[in-house]
Order: sequence, then structure tokens, then C-alpha cells
Amino acid sequence: MKVFAHDTPEVENGSMEFDRETLQPTYRFRVGIPGSSYAYEIANRLGLNSAVLHRARELVGGHKSKLENLLADLDERLQKYQNLTGELSVKESQLAAMKKLYEAKVDELKQNEKKLKKEALEKAEQVLRDANTTMERLIRQIKEQQASREAIREAKQTLQQEQAKIKADKKVVSQKNREEKSKKKPLSSVKLGEEVFWEPYGASGVVLSEPDASARVLIQTGEVKIKAPLNELFSVKKSQKAKSKPGRVKINAKIEPIKTTEIDIRGMRVEEGIEIVDKFLDEAILSGMEQVYIIHGKGTGRLRQGIFRFLDRHPHVKSHHYPEWSLGDTGMTVVELKR
Repeated sequence: MKVFAHDTPEVENGSMEFDRETLQPTYRFRVGIPGSSYAYEIANRLGLNSAVLHRARELVGGHKSKLENLLADLDERLQKYQNLTGELSVKESQLAAMKKLYEAKVDELKQNEKKLKKEALEKAEQVLRDANTTMERLIRQIKEQQASREAIREAKQTLQQEQAKIKADKKVVSQKNREEKSKKKPLSSVKLGEEVFWEPYGASGVVLSEPDASARVLIQTGEVKIKAPLNELFSVKKSQKAKSKPGRVKINAKIEPIKTTEIDIRGMRVEEGIEIVDKFLDEAILSGMEQVYIIHGKGTGRLRQGIFRFLDRHPHVKSHHYPEWSLGDTGMTVVELKR
């Protein structure tokens, strides 16, 4: 039967896994693997006379016995392989955990390096301040005490030493600043929930959306949600966190509050219309509006469908629908904004 199943495409071998140590079935079915009945082993365990077992082996024949032994050996090897595979899987999990720990340690070392550089720069700046204070004090003493030539000479020498020290320290600080500035690059991509620093406005915020077609990212800073250009966003550093004040963002002329509640995009291409509507919604949100109107016309319906798909994905759109027939029917869309 086993040979028939192996040689016949329409038939597949199968067997139940068996524990040779306990001579108990594991109740796991294996497809494609012929099994052994373990009849002699089980009979021997149950106490059947050894002479009967010996005679049974003789009647079955040596070829049959060899095949049974071969299958049993194959089964044992397969179980060992499966055990090794399980152990390998555990080792891989441990290796992945160790790799993650290593990466965390490397990141920690990098953060410590940045901290030490920052402290060194601050210390150098303090030295400069102290040196300036010393010079001012010496000059004041000379004027107040009407010092002798010797005192003036000594003071002048001290001043020259301080000036040389300041010059050297300035050079170090300037070099450090140039190095830090060259390393500072805007983000090329962001992740949802990532904290970023919006440099033109000195504000930190949390990313709420992926960059859109215009490479603008929706961020929340304090109570305000606003879209910012990706090339103006930077990774948040500890110093920036301390300097920035959450919830206070200066809005310049790029985005101004609006007074009108509607926008007309009739005749525009879908991409152009979406860009105009996106900016209009930002301005409406900043103006505190709760409902606005988009006039897209009827036409072929492509512009309307494109705007609908855009509104479905917009994080600040609560709902959108057509107005009453008398107000524009399907040529206009009413947009409800989240508060």
C-alpha cells in the first residue's frame, strides 16, 4: 500500500506520528510520510510471548521487517529534525531580541554623544562669558584706582592672555556650530505619531498624516492642527523641546484666516481642485469654521468624485453631503468640519 501510494499521483501517503520512547501515539497526522505500525514493539510491551513474536517476524519475511525498520528509523530522524527546527526557531527569536537590544544600545550611545557635545559647547560659551566679565572688571579697576605703570602693565598682560583664550575658545565653538549645522537636515519622511519640530515657527508637534501630493504633513501642536511643508520639519531634540512652547504657533501670511465659507473650483482638473480645496480647508479650520461649501459643478462628475475621495480621507472632515436641491443639488458639496 505504501509503495502504491508513492507511485500513484492520485494517492498520497499518510501516517500518525508515534513516540518510540513511550510507544504512545501523539495524535498528529502527517501528510506525505509513510508510517510504521510498530506492531512488534507494541506486542512486546503488552507481554506477548517472544517466541510468537520471533515466529511472526519469520512469517512476514526479512524484506518486510527491513522496510518496517527503515520506516521507523526515518520517522525517528524526522522527529529529531522537527525538534531541531523548533530549537532553531527559538534561537532566531533570541537573536532578533539581542539585535533589537544592540540597536537600542547604539542609539543610546549616539544620544549620549550628542549630549556631551552640547554640554561642551555650553561650557565653552560660559568660558567666553567669564572672560568678558574678567576683562570688564580689570578695565574698571584701572580706571578707579588710577593704577601705577606696573599695575597697568600687569593688567594689560592679563587682558592679552584673556583675549588669546577667548580667540581660541571662539574658534572651537565656531567649529562645533558649523559641524552641528552641517548635520542638521530636514526630514525626508515621517511616521504617524512622530514628534517633529517646525523650524520656521519654533514649535513642536505630532504627525497626524502622511505627506500629501504637495509634500505637506498634518501636525498637531497644542490645540491647533495644521499642515506644514515636509522640508520645514526636523527631528525633535531635547534642546528644541525645552525651547519650544507647545500650543503656541505663530501663523504668518502663508495661511490667513478667511471670511468666506465657500470655494469655487469649477473647470479645474482633479489634482488642481484637490490642492485648492486642501488649502481652503486648512484656512477654514484656522478660522474656526464648522461648515463650508465646495462648488464643483456637475459636468462629467470626475471632479466631484475626486473631491469626494479626498474628503473621505481628510482627518478633519466630519461628513460631507449634497445640499438641498434649491441650493445647488449635486453641483455643490456641504462639508462638516470636526471641532
